[in-house]
Order: sequence, then structure tokens, then C-alpha cells
Amino acid sequence: LARSDVLRNVDRRCLKKAQGLVEAEVGKEEVEFMRMMRAACYETAFCCDIGNQTVLPVYYEFIRIRTEDGALNLTAISIICREDCQRKAFVPQFSPIMTEGVWEFKTDVCTRNCSGHGWCDMSQCVCQPEWYGIDCSQRRCPGSPCYTGALTKEQFCVDCSGHGR
Repeated sequence: LARSDVLRNVDRRCLKKAQGLVEAEVGKEEVEFMRMMRAACYETAFCCDIGNQTVLPVYYEFIRIRTEDGALNLTAISIICREDCQRKAFVPQFSPIMTEGVWEFKTDVCTRNCSGHGWCDMSQCVCQPEWYGIDCSQRRCPGSPCYTGALTKEQFCVDCSGHGR
């Protein structure tokens, strides 16, 4: 939970920085603007892909980023950077998605697709009897005792090496 909060804060700062480009950078020289873009990536995790360019072209990803007189169109660059922030945004495992005005949860997605040894139920693997683990990747020895962790609900069993009876 703490990690997801950190990642969401990075996303918020990214969007805020992208939205504020026009006001914050108007009137600056292009070299100074590009220096700021690269520095922002290292200092604040605002890494808009356009900042990786050595020389900015007239069009970037089919969007005109230069005016007729050759100056930078900061509004267009701001839009590109906001879209870049949204593409790179953190998406938690239980992420609601809006589909035709209805919130939908993707509960059929599990770690490593349960390794082919189980099925996904509410984003948790339900393992076949001879397998266990968070992703059903660990083989259980027949007749071995198992227990479930009280906090994580993860199963712990004796691993099967395949060298015994």
C-alpha cells in the first residue's frame, strides 16, 4: 500500500508539472527549456519522452510542436507530456476501469496466470491439489503437511524435489 501511494504521488506530480509547462516556461530559450526537461526527469521523476530529444522537430508523434515562426508550442508539448504521464501511470492490481459509464474491476488477472497450475478467482490463484504458492508454481509433495499464513493467506508446504517416493 505504501508503494502504491508513492507511485500515485509520482503520477500526480507528473501531471501537475505537465499542466504547468506553459506558465512556468514561457519566454525561455529552447536550450534552457530542454535543460529543464532533462533536469526535471532526474530530480522529480517528471520524464516526458520529448525531453530525450536532442533537437526538437516540427512534429512529434504527429503533433505540431513548433509554431509557424519556429518557436516551441508549449501548449502542444504540455498535452504530449500529460498523455505521456497517463501512459506511464501506476495501475494497481485491483484497478477499476470505466466502461460505457459503468465501473468494472478486472478480477480475472493473476500473477503469472497461476503458472498453468490453477485458476484465477478475484485476482488470487486457486491452485490444483498438487501445486501451491501465490502463483501455483511450487510443487507439493504428496501427503506433506501445509499451513496457511494468518496475515497473507499464503500457503506454506514441503517442496517436492522429485527425488523421493
